[in-house]
Amino acid sequence: MENLYFYATVKFHVVLAILALIICVVMFIRKKKYHHLVLALALPATLLVYTTKTQTGFSFVGLTVAVAMVAAVVLEYTVDKDKETPETLTENPETPSGDADEQKEV
Repeated sequence: MENLYFYATVKFHVVLAILALIICVVMFIRKKKYHHLVLALALPATLLVYTTKTQTGFSFVGLTVAVAMVAAVVLEYTVDKDKETPETLTENPETPSGDADEQKEV
């Protein structure tokens, strides 16, 4: 199949789509943030351009992927914003009151 839409080969596009799917699924499993799940579906959906030969079909695939990307951004800043990872909770631990006195003396 000749590649009409991308500079990369079809095989390279398939490899990148599979890699994106694996990374996004792993991130969803680890962090439980829904925008990773949306990206896991949206990024491989770019492969659908190879199933259509019409401009309408190509535009539909592009619009579908664009809507999914916007949905991922909206989810990231609304639903997923409330979910804090344990790393962010332990980055700045409060110093006990005894340590604060010792730091003033130095």
